[in-house]
Amino acid sequence: MSAYDHDAVPKRARRRTGGPCDAERAYWPKFTLEEVARHKSLKDGWIVVHERVFDITTFAITHPGFHNAGQVSTALAITRNLGEDCTDEFVAIHSPTAWTQLHDFQIGVLVRDGDEAHSEDVNRVATPRTHPVPRRNRRPMPEWLSADREFWDRYAGGVDERVLAYLDAQGYPQERGGVEARGGDEGARGAGEGGGDEAAFARSDGGKEGDATRGVANVVRTALERARRAVACVVAGELVRRVTRATRRP
Repeated sequence: MSAYDHDAVPKRARRRTGGPCDAERAYWPKFTLEEVARHKSLKDGWIVVHERVFDITTFAITHPGFHNAGQVSTALAITRNLGEDCTDEFVAIHSPTAWTQLHDFQIGVLVRDGDEAHSEDVNRVATPRTHPVPRRNRRPMPEWLSADREFWDRYAGGVDERVLAYLDAQGYPQERGGVEARGGDEGARGAGEGGGDEAAFARSDGGKEGDATRGVANVVRTALERARRAVACVVAGELVRRVTRATRRP
């Protein structure tokens, strides 16, 4: 049993400066760079930073840069690093907050001589069972990410077509549609979920209904927020008109 506890790593220690220690390596499944390189799309994107492997699919495809044509440079920067060891670039430009967020997407470490490498379909759950482990069609989904108002629309709806056209022109063509539209993909799992009954439920109709309910809830919240803003604009406009009329009276 490993002495490392991923969930217990304090925020100040999540900004890594080197590779994993022996205890951390014992905690995680091991992957080769060749395996990482197979996951280079927005619907299935892994990266490597300091010998640690991260599945950032749910973060990447829902990132604002992929839903705003004015942020195509951000979209390109993320896309071109999928399936790659991007340690130097990540270290150079990312803030402590980004390091803290990245921590929640770790799924393994790079294999070293003498290690047993695992495939993405590994069904073994490391100890303890409360961190994201690669399982068939299951992905890390931190609560802070899925709680965002726009998350479920973006996750299911896919990337803005104008951004996709830009990525196509830059040599990084992407499949259209959301992650859930990917052939055989059953969605994402929370970073705190384990295997067994929880994973089985996530794959069942109950899990799908839960995703659908959350999706509808987020759509409703978005609609209500837009309606609130629209009403506020109307009220503000009416106040301005009344004040203008009042100031014009003799």
